[in-house]
Amino acid sequence: FIHGGVGLGKTHILHSIGHYVQEHHKKLRVHCITTEAFINDLVDALRNKSIDKMKRFYRSEVDILLVDDIQFLQN
Repeated sequence: FIHGGVGLGKTHILHSIGHYVQEHHKKLRVHCITTEAFINDLVDALRNKSIDKMKRFYRSEVDILLVDDIQFLQN
């Protein structure tokens, strides 16, 4: 977890981590997503009854998952 105030560069660091991994570990599959986009994907998968497809993607097609704005999952 990277925690800090607004505008301090947390998202920039997150993307830098992703770019570093892609450059130095070419076989690893990196997926960077905001919490909002993840929740939207989940809602769409539930609506379309394609939750298995979503689970398959996150379980087998992603090696490193970088989630921005994770605090939106609280409560």
